Amino acid sequence: MMPAGSAQSEAQSINVQGSTAPSTSSTLVASDDDPDILVLGFQELDLSTEALLYSTNTAREDAWCSAVFAGLGEKRSQYVKVRYPRNFGLFYLALAS
Repeated sequence: MMPAGSAQSEAQSINVQGSTAPSTSSTLVASDDDPDILVLGFQELDLSTEALLYSTNTAREDAWCSAVFAGLGEKRSQYVKVRYPRNFGLFYLALAS
């Protein structure tokens, strides 16, 4: 357990403009450090009419999560998903090590 107040965090915002997630990308997590808490915010994730009206499909969120973990490379085993709320067009992913 780390001492109180010593956690490093990083937050990033990514506008994906409705595009599908890449299969792998090291540029998604642009950090040279190893933050203890990593929060990514995705904008314009799914702009379809179905997503606006009613959608329980998490395929886009799942694909972007996979891309983030792939982008972490060897560091991916250090992180777990803590929280991943979504709203229309927005998706937040919080990871902790």
